[in-house]
Amino acid sequence: MSGTMRRDHIRAAMADIFKSGGRRVSEIRAGARGQGALSDEPVWHARGEFLVPVAGRLHLHPSLWGRDRKSSDFYNIVDQEIAKLRKKGILADWKKGSGVFRLAKELPPGWADISDQGGRAAPDLPDMDDTFMAILRRGAKANTYKFALARAILDHCRERARAAPDSADALEIPYRYLASKFLRYYWHQECKFRIKQDFKTKSDPKVIDAIRGVFGSGTPGNFAKLDRSDIEKAESRILKSVFGHARSKTSLVVPRFQNVRHKSGAVSTDMFYEYDDDEQKMRLKPGAFAFFRDNSNVLSSAVLAEWAKFLERINSTPKLVAKLERYDARRKSLAAYRCLYLDHTRCCFYCRAKLEEGRIDVDHLIPWSYMFEDDPWNLVLSCRDCNCKKSDSLPQKEFLDCLIRRNRRHYGSIPKLRRSLDMLDAGRGWQPEIHGHYDGCREYGFLVQRLP
Repeated sequence: MSGTMRRDHIRAAMADIFKSGGRRVSEIRAGARGQGALSDEPVWHARGEFLVPVAGRLHLHPSLWGRDRKSSDFYNIVDQEIAKLRKKGILADWKKGSGVFRLAKELPPGWADISDQGGRAAPDLPDMDDTFMAILRRGAKANTYKFALARAILDHCRERARAAPDSADALEIPYRYLASKFLRYYWHQECKFRIKQDFKTKSDPKVIDAIRGVFGSGTPGNFAKLDRSDIEKAESRILKSVFGHARSKTSLVVPRFQNVRHKSGAVSTDMFYEYDDDEQKMRLKPGAFAFFRDNSNVLSSAVLAEWAKFLERINSTPKLVAKLERYDARRKSLAAYRCLYLDHTRCCFYCRAKLEEGRIDVDHLIPWSYMFEDDPWNLVLSCRDCNCKKSDSLPQKEFLDCLIRRNRRHYGSIPKLRRSLDMLDAGRGWQPEIHGHYDGCREYGFLVQRLP
């Protein structure tokens, strides 16, 4: 059952059921005798039967608690509250040891009031769109997990809307699905673009540890070409460390996602989903599924924008939004630039050796994984050996000066190069911008590989 379901909400539902009367003892215990007229008065409850109407009042789906789920938070809270009321004499047994009881006294004043964890009256929560944006913009965040979870939920609703929108299981999201989405979102950010996800300097989020543990910290090509066994291994690690169980502190984002900040303090709401760490799944409320499905494009843009704002505070890499949005991005063919620059040079930019047919590469002097663009001003022709040696690194700064001289020399003769340099110019000339990108890439952590 959802850990976001607060104790005071459960108390309020229990109070409603107590006051409604309940079932007769003769209905609960077939053939009950010895209590005279009391057996026909609808004021008695049995613990097992009592769970059903309370769960119904809270709109809990049976798959997320169930009467046999005695380890669920819902079952435990109801059990604890019944024990407290019996100890105070507010609940009375029909027969000792029978498990059947009645409300013998009035409930204590304020026992069923809905309040926040500080004991103050909880504010009315806004509509779904306002609540969702409040989570993105004002929710407490130590890292970027909440953005990734929001994106995964939206992806699920979009996919199910296309495949089987009316299916009963369209509302259920297994934690395994969330783990697979987290891997796809974070793999390219870590392995391709080296985007830092939190403010900590001595440790990283568990999802990053899981990815590094399987794939290392290099750039292993395209995600689509990864070994399937490695993908499954990484998903299992993420499932265990990010979507484990709240009681062992290995599942935090799902329980905390729906916490909304308010001027009077943090307010928990189960507006969007219930969840079950034991069953390793969450279940969307039908209204929430419809909300996410019908507004997925707008909400996805909001998630990416807020995610980028968060990352901009701890990263200096350019084109953050594009890197977040295009998590399956692949490099485009640069064959056209090979032909373009061969008209002006036949030597490797780095070692100056003559370029051999079939072994001519087009290289991003400032790595593509940092710039995320194929701008002509940053492209040079390289022999295969120098390109492989440089890989996803920077060359020493003397080659930056060579790049600026090359761009200046061909500014008037190569229209594509001229347009890219003009777009780079932010009002102080394009040369300082190129220096700024090189220095930013180096400060960001990219290594310098000495060439040739």
